[in-house]
Amino acid sequence: MTITGMARFVQQNYKVQNSHLTPKLPNGSLPPKGHVNPYCPEGMDITGRTDFRRIIPVDEDVANKIKSLVFESMEKNGGMSDGEIESEIIKNYVMSLPPEERAAAGWTLNQISLQEADRLGEYVHQRDPSWNWGKPVKPGILDDYKSGMNILI
Repeated sequence: MTITGMARFVQQNYKVQNSHLTPKLPNGSLPPKGHVNPYCPEGMDITGRTDFRRIIPVDEDVANKIKSLVFESMEKNGGMSDGEIESEIIKNYVMSLPPEERAAAGWTLNQISLQEADRLGEYVHQRDPSWNWGKPVKPGILDDYKSGMNILI
């Protein structure tokens, strides 16, 4: 048996052994209507959907926590963050909602985070044109933002 023959044999054996694990869908097609992804919480599977991309009312306390985290990351790390704490806050909030609201609420909170980061970035850059994302913010620049501007949207 040649190397090529052995490779074909191993590949065919692998396909047979794992045939129950691979989806029986043509390449690139979406799952059938009503398909439930067992690895995704109910209401969070957005495969083939765009209807979740809308702003909906969210809890003001959660939105303020997100904005505070964005502000803190600007203050401490020049706007950079690993996003773990923010993701955990969003996940905990979203999973407390009915399934039909979850994806839209997560998208809304992410938009709030992005919008606040953009506002802060513009604010800092106006006061220090040499500043860029990831660079430390000069002391005192954000003092006026905290006291003089409403960070709530």
